[in-house]
Amino acid sequence: MLILRTLSRYSLLLILLASNAGAQDAVPRSTWWRNEYASGSIRGHRAPARDFNGYHSRSWGKNNGATVAGYTSIVWHHTEGVQNTNLVAMALEHRFVKRFCDIGYHFIIKRDGGRWRTFQGTPLGFVGSHCKGENCCRRTGIGRIGIAVAGNFNRDRVDSQLLAEMTRLQDVLVRRYRIREIRTHRLGSFAVNRAGDARDCPGRNMVPVVTSLRRRAESQVR
Repeated sequence: MLILRTLSRYSLLLILLASNAGAQDAVPRSTWWRNEYASGSIRGHRAPARDFNGYHSRSWGKNNGATVAGYTSIVWHHTEGVQNTNLVAMALEHRFVKRFCDIGYHFIIKRDGGRWRTFQGTPLGFVGSHCKGENCCRRTGIGRIGIAVAGNFNRDRVDSQLLAEMTRLQDVLVRRYRIREIRTHRLGSFAVNRAGDARDCPGRNMVPVVTSLRRRAESQVR
């Protein structure tokens, strides 16, 4: 039993190392947790000083804890909040309020020190919780990568530095996984959860940007 547990942990580590290699420029969880935990709380839930949901935690076996066989699409979101959102507070909200295993997105792009940066959420290699019923195909095990941009893009605009960061991250993921499909969450003709839901994610001002990123990805994988 001890040998099996050791092998299981070793296999999980290999999945994480291999699948996150293409996202090496993203700020890792351990770093942003250490920097933001003191001010991160929601509805009485306080954050511990260390990441409460390590990669080997049993909780990865629930909700967004299943592993994936690969990815074929990226889904863009916005958070509808502030551009410098506290990620520890987001993790607590997703876990204790929305009842996810952890942050539902694989990456979050937010303002940090006056510039836009990419932060790691759910590790690549695991199913996210960002598009209800469409996070992963149960038959094939193929998942969708969820990327959220902090802000409300019904009001906010995508500036040149944000566009550059979005493009950089998408290019890395498209090359790594040969992704052909770029989607929005709820708004637009290529939304994943469009039918029967009036919520407008990732925001009206984001849809034209994602449309452009969609064409870019299609040209890269021909």
